[in-house]
Amino acid sequence: MGPTQSNPLVSVVVPTYERPEAANRAIESVLDQTYRPIELIVVDDHSPRPVADALGPINADDVQVTTIRHEENRGGNAARNTGLDAATGEFVAFLDDDDEWLPKKLERQVTALEREDAGFAYTGVRNVGPDGETISITSSSNGGRVTKRLLFGNFIGTFSAVMARRTVIERAGRLDERLPSWQDWEYYVRLSQYGRCVAIPEPLVVRHNAPTGQISRSIEPKREVSYPLLLERFRPIASEYDVERKMEGYLSYALGRAALSNGDYAGARRDFIRSIVRYPFDPSFYLYLAAAAGGRYAYPSLRTVKRYVTRLTA
Repeated sequence: MGPTQSNPLVSVVVPTYERPEAANRAIESVLDQTYRPIELIVVDDHSPRPVADALGPINADDVQVTTIRHEENRGGNAARNTGLDAATGEFVAFLDDDDEWLPKKLERQVTALEREDAGFAYTGVRNVGPDGETISITSSSNGGRVTKRLLFGNFIGTFSAVMARRTVIERAGRLDERLPSWQDWEYYVRLSQYGRCVAIPEPLVVRHNAPTGQISRSIEPKREVSYPLLLERFRPIASEYDVERKMEGYLSYALGRAALSNGDYAGARRDFIRSIVRYPFDPSFYLYLAAAAGGRYAYPSLRTVKRYVTRLTA
């Protein structure tokens, strides 16, 4: 899709902190988009070295670039909110600084949102390791009215896969800056209350998984802050669908999986037991409880067992 006067403006919000090389890669993938016009908003969350000093030259037709720097480090959602405050486009897309897009990502999403008259859209994601090797590929498939399904887990994934209409974002409100993790999951539930979702199966996002340093790898913020906040936020919505106990079961399950991946086996056991008490109908809860009971010797074999169980029940 070439640039035309009829194309609506897309605002791209890139929050970044102390990763100039990754940020340059992310920005380059924005400039390589087949869609125009684009408003690119880079929000530097007070990096020790200002990101503006490290960015390469940005020369592209129909790309308006704005760089904003926080006076203190405030976190990813605060940076996204700053970008939203500055955005003027009809559509808004998020891109984390350690991710990148394939060239047709924006074009495919704008086309889908306009065709379906939907509120937001997401794409599949290719997850890669430090050496660029593909770890996994997720394909999006859940579309339509997805609020109820989102209460049981974040099937959308990274912010980098999402584009939303500005009108839907305005109704959903600002992102919750109190959340140190699961910020995306909480926000998708709110977006879904004000617009239909479009799933674009192709993996048009490349997510670079670093071995350390990602906040999602820390269990304590999830346990002490994110879990109680999401429980409080999701309960009234779940009550409307009469799935409060099921929602609580899946939220405890998500917490248990995070604990398990961080080596907190005792905490994971408590989380999985709570998930079973609240919703005893998902076999995965029992499988993960068994892995947590086996500790560090059982957990590595869990993926193999899950594949075997999946084949038996398919």
